[in-house]
Amino acid sequence: MKRLTAIALSSVGLLSIGTMAIAQSAPQPPQRGEARPPMDRASLEKRLATMFDAADTNRDGVLSVEERKAHQAQNRDKMRDAMFARLDANKDGSISKAEFTEAGAMAGGHQRRGHEGKRRGHGGPGMGGGMMMMGRELAAYRDKPIPRATFIQAGLAGFDRMDTNRDGKISPEERQAGRKAMMERRNTDQRPAQTPPVR
Repeated sequence: MKRLTAIALSSVGLLSIGTMAIAQSAPQPPQRGEARPPMDRASLEKRLATMFDAADTNRDGVLSVEERKAHQAQNRDKMRDAMFARLDANKDGSISKAEFTEAGAMAGGHQRRGHEGKRRGHGGPGMGGGMMMMGRELAAYRDKPIPRATFIQAGLAGFDRMDTNRDGKISPEERQAGRKAMMERRNTDQRPAQTPPVR
């Protein structure tokens, strides 16, 4: 099989597509067993500006809905190509059953570590971590253009919310707590409303 589809990749828990430029703005991931260093506010602000400028193709200072969709699609393709390259261990241009099985086993190990609370945080201060923090602030712009200043301030507001000890950095522990809070909010939003009993 020359290329695995996104469905096949995601079936082993290997494909994670963010809302925009996750890969290009995130710092290099730590080596296995190493903790991700804390992210600081100044570095995040620079990355947010870089991320915005990469998506603002017409350089008008706002991100249109069309620009966001186009940038997301472009980044999705890059992530798929990178994922294929990682799976294709012997670099022969195809993925064998053994390579696919090995990738699935590795993904299962990562998921188990996550359940045990030992998984090292991924979502750094790039779009992975940035959009995780920005969802609340940018909710009103889902179908509207986003000005550059609004985009950056949304990311910084999310940072400040996660920086619970106010030291200007987000530690792995604060990142994990922020991710947990986000998942709890998402689960609450998706939970159907309870209908009060009729008396």
